[in-house]
Amino acid sequence: MNHRVAVSERLVEQIDAILLDGVTDPDRLAKLGRLGAQLIIQRAVEDEVAAFLGRHSVTGLLRAPQLGASPGQKLPELRPARTRQRARTALA
Repeated sequence: MNHRVAVSERLVEQIDAILLDGVTDPDRLAKLGRLGAQLIIQRAVEDEVAAFLGRHSVTGLLRAPQLGASPGQKLPELRPARTRQRARTALA
């Protein structure tokens, strides 16, 4: 079975490794700062994705909500656009 590890967990492991070895020079301190910033952003992204999936998993549709759509409102079916035909008609 393929076991996936969240990116934030890998970042935590890297931060822990640096802290266990000790911050002995400016380069390691800079790397620790970069990893910390990445961790903050990554956790925010993971939280947003989890919240989005939690809100939209009830309908089974993973589409972004449309402006003006109210909760529980059935969204219209998506149809292919006919932009080429319209463009040819406009140019003629």
